[in-house]
Amino acid sequence: MKNPSILLMTFIIALLSSCTKVVDLKLNEPESKIAVEGFISNQIGGSFVKLAYTKGYLASEGPEFVNDAQVSVSDSKGNLTLFTATDNEEIYLPPADFVGESGESYTLDVQYDEGSVSAQALMRDTVFAKNVNVIKTDVSHPYLEAGQHLMATISKYQKEDSYYQAEIYVNGIKRMGTASDIIVFDDRLYDQNDELELRIALWADELDEEEKPQMGDVLSVQFIRISEETYAYLQALSETPMQGGLFGRTPANVPSNIQGGLGWFQASSFGSPQHALVME
Repeated sequence: MKNPSILLMTFIIALLSSCTKVVDLKLNEPESKIAVEGFISNQIGGSFVKLAYTKGYLASEGPEFVNDAQVSVSDSKGNLTLFTATDNEEIYLPPADFVGESGESYTLDVQYDEGSVSAQALMRDTVFAKNVNVIKTDVSHPYLEAGQHLMATISKYQKEDSYYQAEIYVNGIKRMGTASDIIVFDDRLYDQNDELELRIALWADELDEEEKPQMGDVLSVQFIRISEETYAYLQALSETPMQGGLFGRTPANVPSNIQGGLGWFQASSFGSPQHALVME
């Protein structure tokens, strides 16, 4: 006599296999929106505005850039500057002599076929670093990982909390290859006039040699004071390495200060980069 449990299991398997059905899920594509990346700098040639329509996750084509909008930036003194589309059709630039000014508040206004977007940003004071140097450590170091560390110091000169972005250059070339190259931090745990001793970058020993700084290379660091909102935006971008930012095929879901659209508008004051020579 056959085991009743075996017969029951055979029946269930046959029943399930006969009910197999392919389900075609219809996913709703999100509504296309305008994405904005705008930057006002205190350096000539550093200001721009980029506009594009977002794409859905299933889209196979790249971003659709907006090249026929009316783009302008005004400051708190009433000065109005027009930004015009460039030949590559994705970036709008101001006149060649345009520079931002620390302490000024800037308002972005974009008029395009489907509507308008706007944003505001304050250009904060310049931050300067000191004691910029490269430290090489091994596994015996009590608290630093084995590798090359780019170190720097800045001062907290005001009582209020401040937020910062650090940009790194290797032999004059900005390091911006991956999301991990976005470096932001704050001074909330420090008191006024305290010095912040910071590790800006680490090149671990396990990296391939061509990825590490070599003897004689010049490493430079530049600090920018940013708003708390910009800090949150850049931090979110740094945590989405597998996404395509604002203009990728899978746009990153990040905070926005654009009224009527997505993206970010920022005003930043740059000082002179501070340098360190790689000695070993």
